Amino acid sequence: MTKERCWLFNLTGNFLPFFIPLARRLDELGLEPWWFNFWTHERLVLSLNGFSHRQLDWKRGWVQNSAPPPEARVDQWLSTDPIYFCAPPKKRQKIRHKYLLFASFFLSTTRHLIKEYPPQAVLVWNAYKFKERAMVYVCRESGIPVFFFENGFFPHTLQIDPEGINAGSSLAGRLPEDWMRHPPESEPRFYEFLKKKGKLPLIGARLPPLKTPHPVKRLCRGMKPLFSERRLYSRIPRTSNPFFFYLEQLRLKRKRASLKSTRRIELPEHFVFLPFQVHDDTQIIAHSPWVKTMGQMLKSVMKATDVLGLPRKIVVKEHPVDVGRYDYGTVERSRDVVWLRDYALGVILKRADCVITVNSSVGIEALVYGKPVVTLGEAFYNVKRLVHTALCEADLAPALSAALNQSIDPALREAFLCQLRFRELVEASWRQPTDEGVANTVRRILSLIG
Repeated sequence: MTKERCWLFNLTGNFLPFFIPLARRLDELGLEPWWFNFWTHERLVLSLNGFSHRQLDWKRGWVQNSAPPPEARVDQWLSTDPIYFCAPPKKRQKIRHKYLLFASFFLSTTRHLIKEYPPQAVLVWNAYKFKERAMVYVCRESGIPVFFFENGFFPHTLQIDPEGINAGSSLAGRLPEDWMRHPPESEPRFYEFLKKKGKLPLIGARLPPLKTPHPVKRLCRGMKPLFSERRLYSRIPRTSNPFFFYLEQLRLKRKRASLKSTRRIELPEHFVFLPFQVHDDTQIIAHSPWVKTMGQMLKSVMKATDVLGLPRKIVVKEHPVDVGRYDYGTVERSRDVVWLRDYALGVILKRADCVITVNSSVGIEALVYGKPVVTLGEAFYNVKRLVHTALCEADLAPALSAALNQSIDPALREAFLCQLRFRELVEASWRQPTDEGVANTVRRILSLIG
C-alpha cells in the first residue's frame, strides 16, 4: 500500500527553513511530501536536506497542450500577478504572449503529474500569482483540495485556509453570532494578548539551520540549464528572471536609505488615521471595488471630512513596501494631512480617533487597540457592530460619522479577536521557525485533510 502524498508548490528559498522541517514531520506521520519547484537553487537545497527523490520532475512530459486554456482564463490569472500589472503598457503584450505559451505547457504537464503522483492535497503560498493560480485551477478541476498559506494578522501567526486568503478565505461572510460562539474566557492567554496589543512571544525552540550549497556548486547548478539541458530548456518559455528582481531590490534599499526620516513629526491632538496599502497589492486589485489607488482613497476621505465639518486632521502612513518604490509626490497635499513613513504604527494607533482602510490588517490591529474602523473594500472582518463599511464613496461620510459617534460592541470585539487569534490562525512563524510552530502547522494540515 502506497503512502498518501501532499505537494508543496513552488516555495522560494526563504520559506524552506520552515517548510522542510514541516515536510519531515508530515513524512513521519505517513503523508509523503513531494516538491514542485522551478528554480535550481531550491531544488539543490531540497536535495541537500534529504529530499533528492521527492521532487516532481516537471521537465519530463513538458509538452505543449493541444488544447490551450482560453485566453480569458489566462487574462484572469494575469490580472493579479505583479509581474504583469507592474510592467509598462508596451511590455504587457509581450508578457501576455509568454504566459499564454507557458500555460499551454504547464497545464498539460501538471495534469500528467497528478495522474502519476496523485496528491491528497496541495500546499501553496498566497496563490495570487500566475503559476499558483494555474496550479489551483488544475487541482480544482481534478477535485484535489488546496490549502492556502499566508502571513497571519498578528506576529508569529499563519493563515492556512482551504478556500483562499483574506477576503477570499472561509472567514469571510461570517455573522456576529458565528464569532460569538467561543467566549474569550475559554482562552487563558487572551487577556495577556490584549494587554500586549497582539504581540505574544514566539513559542517553542528554534530549529537548526538547513544545509546550504557551497557558492561554487550553486553557480554550477545554476549554469546547468544553459549547457547540459539547453535543448530541453529551449522548449520551455521563460516568464521571469530573478536576477533583475534582486537588482531592483538593491536599488530600492539604497533609495529608502536616502529618504528623510519622519519619526520626529508631532502627531495632531485629534486625527483620522489612513494607513496606505501596497499600491499594486492583490488586496487592492482583487478586493477593492471602488478604491483603485491610494491617492483616490485620500481624496475621498478629505471630501468626507469636509462634508462632516470635522476639525480632525488626517494622518497618512505610507506602506513600508512602497517607500522609495512608489512616488506619492503627485498626490494632493493639504495642511490638514500629515505624511509619515517610518513612524511606529503602535504609537499612531494608540492616539488615533478612527482608522480608515480598504482591507488592511491594520484594521484588525486597530480593533486590538479598541479604535473604531471604517473599511472601504472587501475584508473578511466586515462584520456588523464590529466595523463600519463604505460600499461606495457616498457611503464614506455616514460610515465615518457613525464610527466616530458609536462605540464598538465590546463583547463582539473580544470574541472576534479571541477566535481569530487562537482558533482560526495557526501559531507559527516561517521567518523564525520553531518546533512548536511546525507541530501546530502539521496539526492544522492533517485536520483539514482528515
